[in-house]
Amino acid sequence: MESFESGGDAPILAEALLTLIDGADLRRVARVCGLPCEVLHRQLAGRRTLALATVVGTLRALRVEMRVRVVMR
Repeated sequence: MESFESGGDAPILAEALLTLIDGADLRRVARVCGLPCEVLHRQLAGRRTLALATVVGTLRALRVEMRVRVVMR
């Protein structure tokens, strides 16, 4: 399994999520997130601030699991 570190770069995560959603799924994902389709698209396209709730809802709708771990430096 490949992983990457974005250094907290929200646009990279949003772009990856948008890539996973095709046009037919956007409405379904928006429904799961509790957002209008246009708002979801704006957030994932970087034209609005990406909310954590949107990320979690999108992952849930796509049945994708994201793991987070604390790295001590």
